[in-house]
Amino acid sequence: RQEEAAQALKDIKKSIDPDNLMNPGALGL
Repeated sequence: RQEEAAQALKDIKKSIDPDNLMNPGALGL
């Protein structure tokens, strides 16, 4: 499901980018 994929992406992003320094658009979110 799309929501689960998006949530997994957010979890990955949170682990590699805990301070949210990266532009979310770079991950297509």
